[in-house]
Amino acid sequence: IADLVSAARDTLAPEAELREVEVEAPEVESGLQLVSDPDRVLQITLNLLSNAVKFSPPGSRVGISVRFEEVLDQEAEEVGAGNGGWVVISVTDEGPGIHPQDLERIFSEFEQLDTAARQRGTGLGLTLCRNLARHLGGTIQVQSQVGQGSTFSLWLPAGGEYGGREGWIG
Repeated sequence: IADLVSAARDTLAPEAELREVEVEAPEVESGLQLVSDPDRVLQITLNLLSNAVKFSPPGSRVGISVRFEEVLDQEAEEVGAGNGGWVVISVTDEGPGIHPQDLERIFSEFEQLDTAARQRGTGLGLTLCRNLARHLGGTIQVQSQVGQGSTFSLWLPAGGEYGGREGWIG
């Protein structure tokens, strides 16, 4: 996971510098591992990080962090993930935020919330990311507050358990 986060940060560094956005990536816990398709996990992470940099104003910060979460029965529905251990990769920005009624809509194909966004992409990135996450047995969550930014979190099953995955990609 540490190598993946470093690769994502390094890939986006020139774009972040051009947009005057600082990317913060604290050191990842050394023993944290994930059994998954590294190319697809990197693809999702890069997309989330790229969106954060793209929609953040100059002089702001984007953060990427990784943590391990143990989900129990009562929490499973709340987080949209099954029981067990999960690796969570979160990307937080200081952008415009997303209205609550649009939080699910942003994952629809070709859906973009404003005219300026249409000039910066196709509207397929989040749809693709969510579909890839589901194929890997995971999910993507978003928390946002208008005027204060957003946090997109990729939840992937930790360890070697393959239950619930729709198929292997790669």
